[in-house]
Amino acid sequence: MLIDNGGMRMGGEFDFALLRYRSVDLERVWLLISVPKADDEAADAELTMRPDWKLWTLEEDHEYLEALLSDFLDDSVSDPFGLLSRISNLYAGVLVTAEAGSCDGESLAQLKRRVLDAGQSANG
Repeated sequence: MLIDNGGMRMGGEFDFALLRYRSVDLERVWLLISVPKADDEAADAELTMRPDWKLWTLEEDHEYLEALLSDFLDDSVSDPFGLLSRISNLYAGVLVTAEAGSCDGESLAQLKRRVLDAGQSANG
């Protein structure tokens, strides 16, 4: 498991899910979870998010988001492919799937930049 706040993992192919936080007044990319495509099932998921997410999410959602993040972190090690499968089709609640699929390392780096820059614009 790795929480990434800017480093770029470049080589190979990846499966990913990009989650969007949404509230009544705001919608922003919140979290990227990626897993290397490999024959090795020991690969951990990598979570990329802005460290300042609490500044632009509603305070009433913080406890829920922290609980989800804790579950995601646990699952990123114990069941990374299951985690990715579960979050690839979220459509209800404050976290929804914005995009899910496969990409190369360069495209993954672009997705990471999108997450890390999300706090700069209203629609991430």
